[in-house]
Amino acid sequence: MFSLKAARVNAGYTLSNVAQRLGVSKSTVSRWEHGETRLRDPVKQELCSLYGIEPENIQIIGGINQNDE
Repeated sequence: MFSLKAARVNAGYTLSNVAQRLGVSKSTVSRWEHGETRLRDPVKQELCSLYGIEPENIQIIGGINQNDE
């Protein structure tokens, strides 16, 4: 099980790299990693593809995930 940050670091990406690849700000990526912003399934899939891991191996921090409303 990986946190988003650990998965990013293990894949060799910086916040800037990921933000640029996804077309979002560095602060958005940071908020996802800290569980401050909802991470929806399409973004989660894209991050997992980028990081080379399966979605079920991502741990969402802070209890905020794509199913919370």
